[in-house]
Amino acid sequence: MPKDQSIQVSSFRFQVSKQAFTLVELIVVLAIIAVLVTVSVPAIASFSSPKETLRKEGRRVMRLMSEARQVAMSRKVRIDVRIDPVMNEIRAVESQAYRSIIANYPDGLIDREDEEWLLAMSNRFEKVIAFSDEIMLEGFSIDEIQAPFNEDDVFQREEREDEDYRTTEDPEAETVAFTFTHFGGSDGGGISLAFKETRLDIAADILTGRPKLVNRIGSGEQ
Repeated sequence: MPKDQSIQVSSFRFQVSKQAFTLVELIVVLAIIAVLVTVSVPAIASFSSPKETLRKEGRRVMRLMSEARQVAMSRKVRIDVRIDPVMNEIRAVESQAYRSIIANYPDGLIDREDEEWLLAMSNRFEKVIAFSDEIMLEGFSIDEIQAPFNEDDVFQREEREDEDYRTTEDPEAETVAFTFTHFGGSDGGGISLAFKETRLDIAADILTGRPKLVNRIGSGEQ
């Protein structure tokens, strides 16, 4: 073989050996991938867990409550926080105006695109947050709040296996969970969010009106 051709072959082999992975390098890469998978899988699973879902939805509810409380104080009005079981929504609205308007809808079927409705609510506070069908909503009274509050049982097991969370005398009627007063307090009570047999209870403090996590009387163990 000519000398110059031998040099070219040696040079080619050297370039290939530089570009290829060694067995040790492959083992190191596979080990890193295995560690990343081991760490990330539980983290990804936690994002879709009932507790994480309720934690995220609970923050939405508490933000709505805080805004409704601020509006009640700034406008010197009462703000109802209502549960709509048909649309699976929580609605914060000016109490007096809203109650007088829905009185014209005795069947409970409110057309929010109706011109009369839009005109009546044009200068009124109304804010809605909607939930997926997997989230169950229920209001509760101040008498159902357990004291003292146990922070270890924020997320509680839902024991009502044979009872539909939405079952009421009138399943199509909106219910008032609680009302914020013009001085910033509330009449007590709160809202339960349930997802896959796990429940989170949020109440409005009767003195300050600020949202807080509570335990309900008769709730199950975590």
